[in-house]
This record gives sequence, C-alpha cells and structure tokens, in this order.
Amino acid sequence: MVGIQRLNSSVRLLGAFGEKDETLESLHEEFRDELIHARKVYDKIEGAIRKYLKELDSSTEPGYDRAATELKVVLNYDEKEIGIKKVGLFFEAIKDRLATARAQEKMRTGILSEWESRPSYVTVKALCLLNPMMAFTEAYEDADFFFEGDTPFEGAAKTGATELVKVMIDQLLNDLKRKDPNPKTTSRKYLAKKRKSDSKTAFLMAAESLQLSVLQLLLRDYPDLADMDSVRATIQKTAPDPGRKNQNTALEAFKLIRRNMDVSKVDDAEIWKQAVNTPSLMVVGHLLKEAGPKIVTYENVKLIIEKGNIDMWNELDEKSQCELMSKGKCDLLHTAVKYRRVEIVENILKKFPKQIEVNIGIKGHEYAVQQLGKAEKADRISDPDSAYTRIRNALLYAMIRSTSPDLGIREIRSILRKSRVEADTICLHLSTIDTEEQSFTEYVQWLQSQKANMGRIFKFESILKYANFPDLNTQIPKHIQDVAASLRVDHTEIRIVFKWLRSRGVKQVLELSVPDRLLCPHSDDDVAYCVNGSAVRVLKWRKLDLYLGNLKDKNDLREIHLYSSGNRSVHRQWYEELKKFPNVRKLYVNVVTNVLSEKRVQKVKYELQEELDKLNAELKFPWTKRPAKEGQDIPRVPVAEFDWATDGRGRTYRDLDEITSDVVGPNLAAFVRKYRGATSEKDTHKTRVALIDSGVVIVGGKRKAKAEDREQSSKDRGHVPKDKEQAPNGGEQVSGANEQFSNGNEETSKKEESLKDNEQWWTNDLAKQVVDGKSFVSTGDDEEQVWWHASEPHGTQMARLICSIDPRCELYVAKVAETRRSGVSANVVAEAIQWAIEKEVDIISLSLVAYTDTDSMSQAIRDASAKDIVILSSTADEGVQEARDAIRKADISTDVFTIAACDRWGNLLDRSQKVGYDYRFVGNDVQVGQVPFLKSPESISGSSVATAIAAGTASLILACCRISEKSNTDGPNTENRWRSHMVRKTFNAMREGSDQNYVALENLCGKGRRLEDAQFALTVNDSFEWKWSKRG
Repeated sequence: MVGIQRLNSSVRLLGAFGEKDETLESLHEEFRDELIHARKVYDKIEGAIRKYLKELDSSTEPGYDRAATELKVVLNYDEKEIGIKKVGLFFEAIKDRLATARAQEKMRTGILSEWESRPSYVTVKALCLLNPMMAFTEAYEDADFFFEGDTPFEGAAKTGATELVKVMIDQLLNDLKRKDPNPKTTSRKYLAKKRKSDSKTAFLMAAESLQLSVLQLLLRDYPDLADMDSVRATIQKTAPDPGRKNQNTALEAFKLIRRNMDVSKVDDAEIWKQAVNTPSLMVVGHLLKEAGPKIVTYENVKLIIEKGNIDMWNELDEKSQCELMSKGKCDLLHTAVKYRRVEIVENILKKFPKQIEVNIGIKGHEYAVQQLGKAEKADRISDPDSAYTRIRNALLYAMIRSTSPDLGIREIRSILRKSRVEADTICLHLSTIDTEEQSFTEYVQWLQSQKANMGRIFKFESILKYANFPDLNTQIPKHIQDVAASLRVDHTEIRIVFKWLRSRGVKQVLELSVPDRLLCPHSDDDVAYCVNGSAVRVLKWRKLDLYLGNLKDKNDLREIHLYSSGNRSVHRQWYEELKKFPNVRKLYVNVVTNVLSEKRVQKVKYELQEELDKLNAELKFPWTKRPAKEGQDIPRVPVAEFDWATDGRGRTYRDLDEITSDVVGPNLAAFVRKYRGATSEKDTHKTRVALIDSGVVIVGGKRKAKAEDREQSSKDRGHVPKDKEQAPNGGEQVSGANEQFSNGNEETSKKEESLKDNEQWWTNDLAKQVVDGKSFVSTGDDEEQVWWHASEPHGTQMARLICSIDPRCELYVAKVAETRRSGVSANVVAEAIQWAIEKEVDIISLSLVAYTDTDSMSQAIRDASAKDIVILSSTADEGVQEARDAIRKADISTDVFTIAACDRWGNLLDRSQKVGYDYRFVGNDVQVGQVPFLKSPESISGSSVATAIAAGTASLILACCRISEKSNTDGPNTENRWRSHMVRKTFNAMREGSDQNYVALENLCGKGRRLEDAQFALTVNDSFEWKWSKRG
C-alpha cells in the first residue's frame, strides 16, 4: 500500500488527468468503467499531456521525455483487466500526428518537427519505453482499413511520422544494447520484417506513399533496406496523372533509393523496363542523364518504341539516335510501325529518311511498310487521323522521296502489293501523249471538263515522285489557218494541270519535267506557280532563259536544267541566283542552237563554261566532284548544245454510240439504244467488268459537231460574242494553238461553255463508265505508268468495244503491260485478277500474252471462278497462253470462256486457233475509231477484239438478266452460279453455223427477232429468265 502511494505521489502526470488526488487505480478504473475504446483513452492522455507540459512550462525534449517516463507508468496496466490494447494507443497517436500534419499542410512538403505533435510523440515514446518490441511485432486489428494489419512502425512509416519512426528505432536499439552483442544487425531484422510472405516492409510502404523524410531517416543507418520493390514503387508514382501533383517527390524518392542501393542489387535493365512500361518520362530522362551512353543500348531504345511514347524517344540525344540508326539492319522503324507508334514513325522518318530503305529480311524483302501490311482488315481505318492512315502516309511518302535504286517505282509497287497496302497514283506520266496528232491544250481542256469524274478516276497521293509532260513544241495542227496568230498565244497548260492536281490533293511533285515550246512558252510566273510550294527537287523545265529569281523554295531544289539564248544579262542573273540554292548538286546548262549562229553558239558555250566553273569552285564545288588532289584538273560544269525539234498533225474522233452499230449491227444497236434509255433514270445494278490489258486513255478526243449539236449549242449559248467564249466546264481557259485563252491568272472569270458553229465537241468517251483502275506496271526503276493513260491503243480499243455493247456497264481497268509486245508476267496478271475479285466484278476480260509460270494465275482463276466471275480469254493468235495453261491446271475449263476470232459470216480468221476454243465472235476489221493522243488505226482484228466483244455481250446479258422480272439472281453466291450459267446459256442460244460455235450478236434476244420495233421490257422478260435452285 505504501509502494502504491509513493508511486502515485511521484507521478505528477496523474493530476493532469482529473482531480489533484487522482490515483492510478482510479484512473484505470475510469478506463475500465467507461468501457471505452482506445480513441477515448487517447483523448484523455492527449489532454493530460498538454496540461502537464503547460504546468511544467517545458517545450524542450527533456520535458517531453519526463512526460513520457511518467506516462509509461500510467500505461503499465493489464490489458486483459482494463480491456484497452496498447497497440491501439500507438495508432491513435499516429492518427493524431497525421491529422496535425495535414492541418499544417506539411505532410508531403517537409519533415514535421517532433515538437509539433507533442501528445503523439510523448504517447509513442511512453509505449516504446514500456515495450520496445511492441512497435514492430503487434498488428493493428481495428476496423480502420488504412492501418488494418499494420504494426505501429509500419503505420508511422507510411504516414511520414518521421519523429515517431525515429523514437521507435531508438528505443529498440537501447533495449537491444542491453542484451544483444550486435544490436544494429538485429534491429535491421525488425525493420525489414514482413509479418506475412505477401505483406510489405515498412520501407516499401514509405516508398509507396512517398514519405521522403522517412526514407532518408531509414537509409541513413540502414541503406541495405533499399531494394528493387521500393524502386518500382517510386517509379510508378512518377507516371503522369492529372489528379496527382507529387511526381517530383516521387522522382526524388527514386533517386534516393537507387543511390543507396547495393551495386550488386541494382538491376538497371529492370529499372529501365519498369520506367518505360509505367510510363515514366521523368525516370527515363534521369537515367539517360545519369548513365549516359551506357543506358542507351539497342534493346533499351527498342523497348521505348514498343512500350513507351514519343516523349521518351525525344529524350534520346541526337548523337545517340544517329548511332542507333547507323547500325546495320536497324529495325527501330519496323518496330515503331509494328506497335503503331505514330509519332515515333513520323519522327524517325523526318530525322532519318533513309531508314525507309532498310531491309531487315533474311529471305526476301522485309521493309517497314510490310509490318503495316500485317494489320487486320478492321484496323485499316481510312480516317485520315487514324494510326494506320498516318503511318501508311508517312511510310509511303518516305518511299516516294527516297532516291535509293532499291526503291524505284517498280520496287515500291512490288513492296506495297506484298504488304497489302493500297496506294493511289504516285506519279503523273503524260510524256507518252502523242502531241503530233492532237495538241496537249485539248488534253488539258478535257481534264478540266471532267469534274464529275475527278474523285472516281483521278486519285493521287499527296506526294508525286514525278510529273512528266509531253513535248509541247509541236507544229501547228493543219486545221489552224492563221499560223502567225497562233504563235502569239500565251500558253498555260502546265499551270492549269498543277491547279488541277492541287484540287486533287497533290501537295508535292518531287521531279518536274516540262519540254516547253521554243516560241511563246509558259511565262516565268507560271513556272514559279508550279514550282513554289511543290517541294520540287529536280527541275527539268525546257524553257529559254528561265528566270530563277521568283523560285522561292530554294532549299528544296537538288537538280536544275537551264537553257540559254546567249543573253548575257540572263547569265548574270543565273550566276547571282544559283548562289542562293544551297542544296543543288547537279546543274546542267544548254545553249540552244536554234536561236544562235554556229559561231555565236561556241562563244556562248565558252563564256558560260568559264563563269560556271569559276562559280562552282567559289562555292566549294557543289555541282561537281571536288578535285582529289591539288593541281588535279577541276571537273567542269556540264554545258552542252541543244536543238529544239518540231513536227505534228491533227485528227478527229468518234463517240462510243457511233461505233455501236458498226460493232453489233443495226438490229442489236437498236436494242442497245432502248436499253440505255430504259436504264438511264433508274438505279439499276450495273454489270462490273474488269479489263486486264495495257491501260486505257481516259481523255476523250474531239469529233466534228453534228447538226443537232450545233443547234443545241446555239440555244444554250444565246448570243455570246466569239471573242468572249470560255473554256469547257467554266474553269480557267487553257491556251491553245487555235483558240485565244486567258493567261491562267486566279482572277480569270468562270463562265459557261460555249462552242462555235463549226467547233469540235468532246467525244462521250470512257470516263463516265470507268469506275476504278490500278496500274501493275513499272517501265523503269523510277517510272510508273498510270492506268488512265496508255502508251498503245490496245487497252482503250478493248474498253471501247465492251462499252459500245453495254453502255451502262462499270469498267474496272487493270493495267498489266505498257505494250502488248513487251509482254507481262503471269504473276502480274494473277495480281490483277485478285484485285478484280476484291472489286467484286462480274466479268474479267483477258487478252494479253503472259510469260513465266502459271501457279499463281491458276490459283487466281480458281478464286475468281469460285466467286462465279465470268472469265473470257483470247485464243492462240494473241491471247494469254499462260491463262489457258492455268485454266487447265486449275481444272476449271468449263467455267472459263475461250474466244476465237471470225469474220461477219462466222469463218475463222486465217491466224485464229482452229481448235480448243469455246465460241467464236466477230473479230475482223472492226471499226473502233482512233484513240485520242495515240497513233492508232480506225479498225482492228484478232481474237482479243473478239474477246472484248464477247465480254461486252456477256455484260449486256447479265444486265438484262438483273432487269428481267423472270430472273432471280439473289441466291447464295456459293450455290447460285447464275452468271456463268446465264452467259453460257445465252451464248449457246445465239449460235449459228455448221459447227454451232459462231455467236451471232443479232441473236441476243432470239433468232430472227426484229429488235427495232420490239418493246424493251417485254423483250427482256421473254429473253432472260433465270430461277435459282440449289441444283443451279
């Protein structure tokens, strides 16, 4: 009893709990009687401590220690008897400290002084004096989710209670020193202890909650607590998050932990991987700055591309990027494409354009674009902002810009086909236009008039590898009477074409070749209009005394061709302006002999050579190779003589409907006219015909105006003065040899088309019926032939025959050869067939000679047959030999129609195959008219002609079958093979002759039937009947 009284009297703190005569027994009785939990007990303790310290008048550590010592006595009670667990008081103190810190807004901005939360500090120290192990071993089991399962040490660490963490460690060490020879080692076990295998250490908790002061405290004496788990935790916290503003603290925590880690434990590869995957730009940047080149390994950079983003890529310095890109078989661009890293792809190609030339394939080609080709069809979104489209554009445009011989147009097209990546026209190849027969002015006029067909036929990429124009320096056509006046005309065709190209989305033309006229060429302003803003690198504009001063994009040009008349003032202008083109590496100067005497030519050449060589040396030899050794001959700038050449003549052309009667005869021609009229206003399903040939000339020619044309023109025109007449379609007028046109300025007014009484009209040619096309032809490494212009008339003639018989069909043109004589690979024909299948055509017409093996073609024909596509092929005189071999190899000969040519009486032509064909059609001396802008005969013969007529007839049959009320063509494609059956059935019904193989066109709707007087709807219903059944 005396001992208790002495204890009571020595514990001054007791008085702070209540009355002055408060005793431990009474205080503990209060705890027990109230049946209160730890929170209320702590509230009593907090109040008592504040009162006690005030009475003690102490704000120093000794005062707090005295209070803790006395509180230790108060808290030395039996938990079972009182019912209050001391670990609960630990956490109430930690919560009190946390609340104080938040109130003072110092939780994450600095270390909270231990004196700023006096009750919590005194309480924790008292508990640690009572039992130092309790802070590290006993877990909190209250309903508080935040602390559930934590020890007091863990709770203090993750809330940033640095002063509480310190007192716990200090008291643990003091206790261990009395009984353990190695207290530091033993204490570390307590600090790094996990209560369960899946639980976290206090250090990891502090790292996750970014308690920088706690981490600093622990690492000061226990650096080996730093581990990869805590590194990962801090990296995660550096990730961009709009709702979190402590990324800088997280970076500091990361740096602190990594700096203190044992070198043997540091896994830089794992840290880099974690930083990239997070993604943490801050950590990546820090690692690059700290580790430098050591961290910039090929694998680490590749990981940035696979998992990171453009910001991480940009953290790499230019030197590191250059070193990586210089490695052989560098596949970083391929990786960026594979993982659809749009910005990284664009960045690589902008800084390192030659990466587009990297081929990493071991067997065969593996260019970056082929990674894009592996995308699923659903991912190939045409939205210009989609990842697929942006990457596709970046890759394709880089390929077009490339000057590597491995990426010529032929190779580009081959790579694109293998990659299953579609591309529109990438060049404008018009140099094959025959301006001897018809002026280029008329060609441009026609282009202007085709607004309705602009988006359907003329589809270009925004960058063209080149634009090559025909020779404009032709003689004046025969029909021009006033030659002198025609020479005084301003010409603007190229300017108009460039405006037209820009309206089609073309932004850049890398190479421009214009063989202009010697007299009245395009103006210097027109040249500037075409070149400026077009990123032209090679300028081959054959224009006398070209003015260089108004060419603004001087950094773009790499090669210039100049033509001199001997004018020294022009030369002086060249000498000054050429200095302003820093990237020109090729310069060619030509002295035009047509305007100078032979003596003057030599003098001009000498003067130019001397001045240009001097200027070349002054500029450090940009246009020639630098001399290898001093004293060696200086390479000379190419200066040569040049002669302008002239010749030409004119012709007229026929419209499609004009040749229908010649092709099919008057009886069927009458039916075709009724068919065209009956379907013109109706939304009918048109037959789709794929023509696999040498391309077509879409541009129409001119024909003499008919009387009704002139009459209608007069009505439409009213009284328009002849000197006010405008170009077709109301667009800019195009200067021509026989008409006065404007100079092509933007202000040129736009008026309705008007025609002179004797003026020629455009032929109603193929443009309205051609829906789509594709060129599979490259004639050289840097040339590609567009499908809508041809070098020979054959493909156009075949197209005109087909469309003259079915004027409502939709034509799909696959250009597989530039000329029939050049032949074509069977593999290319196979690609064209596959393209036609993708376009869901009804008919494929084949009439070219093909070479090489037939495996790919066999498969293509088999695929087309499986889709019930009618395939018509020519026979031996000029047909596709490999196609026939492929047909036999594919074992589908019954589904392919082989056609031989005969005369109008059904007799086989002398050169026609005599056996092994299915049907013979007229193919002798068939009038098709001349093809515009190409040299061509009026009439043609051969099995290819017969095949085109058969294809047109088959197209008309399918169209009528779809119109007929007695036909049901809607069965499943796999079973309802109505196309092939209906064409064969009708061809058989049209046959005549002893061997019954000659198909007479006039028998389309029945033998002996006069179609001119027949009612169209009844005729179609009677003649075309198809009922689908599972047996076909």
